[in-house]
Amino acid sequence: MKFIANSESERRVFDEAVIGWTSIKPGGKRLAVYSYDKCVFSLMSGEGMSYESAVEWVEFNIVPHCEGDDAPLLVRSATKAGLEYLVDSDVVR
Repeated sequence: MKFIANSESERRVFDEAVIGWTSIKPGGKRLAVYSYDKCVFSLMSGEGMSYESAVEWVEFNIVPHCEGDDAPLLVRSATKAGLEYLVDSDVVR
């Protein structure tokens, strides 16, 4: 199973962001599932980053690596307003 952290120090920061695993991709491989929000929070609490810096770091260093058949999954939490927007827009059609 691949993780978003490559080094031991990164793994300690992002272990808290793991919310589970899945094997829904082709080949039945197990994939780690991370919470986007928990990744941001882990950087804020563990590394002392501001919210803006943590989001920028996640967007630049994690999001691009969460693509492909073997890549971990990164899940973003949805608010009621966000879900209503998705249902009312063409995003989910």
